[in-house]
Amino acid sequence: METKMGCSVSGIGRATGKQFAHYGAKGLVLTDINEAGLQQSKEEILAKYPKIEIETIKMDVTNEQSIISAHEAAVKRFGRIDYAVNNAGTPGHMIASSQSTYAEFKFGVDINLFGVWMCQREQLKQMESQQPNQRGAKGSIVNISSIYGHTCGKNTTSYCAAKHAVLGITRSDGANYAKSGIRVNAVCPGYTDTPMLRMPGAGSAVGMDEYINVCPMGRLGEAREIADVIVFLSSPMASYVTGQDIPVDGGFLIV
Repeated sequence: METKMGCSVSGIGRATGKQFAHYGAKGLVLTDINEAGLQQSKEEILAKYPKIEIETIKMDVTNEQSIISAHEAAVKRFGRIDYAVNNAGTPGHMIASSQSTYAEFKFGVDINLFGVWMCQREQLKQMESQQPNQRGAKGSIVNISSIYGHTCGKNTTSYCAAKHAVLGITRSDGANYAKSGIRVNAVCPGYTDTPMLRMPGAGSAVGMDEYINVCPMGRLGEAREIADVIVFLSSPMASYVTGQDIPVDGGFLIV
């Protein structure tokens, strides 16, 4: 593998960085607004994979110029972007629509949708401009949606709207850029044991036991299990896959 870029400060993001390193990525660009978390991710990865090159870049996914600058810095450091994972996310404000303000609704959409789209836009620009790799591909993008991109939950209007839309931009650009040698896919995690699930207003909305009870496998997912599917979609093993999404949910969506 060549160079991977994505948000990697905790949970699925950090696990994804580790799995890319495990499967042989030569360089990683880790981005997040949390600089201390970035440094911790870098140290954890280097402790196990000391030969990999890692660049950390502070990036705010709600700020267009921050996103543009981060991608420019990544290309300056490594020359190209071969794999990108867009996984910034927040549960947002879990409020009934009739009680929600515009600002509360927009907060979740800005991070969960517009942030993903702006990152994807910059990645597509770069991948279009770069030479194909030895397998004839210019790049692969994996967006992180959610099981809530297929279904919904109580008072999750903003979150569901954004996660459904992430699948829309994935399918649209998966088709638009297929002939350019760029693949765009999505992963839809189910209830996964991450800091985000345990945030007030997320895990407490239903209760961790209830999350486990509604999963046919009877447990929460592990961040590494999501990361493995992300790496698969990024890799040549999925070279004929684009515009698709894979739920990684322990069977939640089939019952």
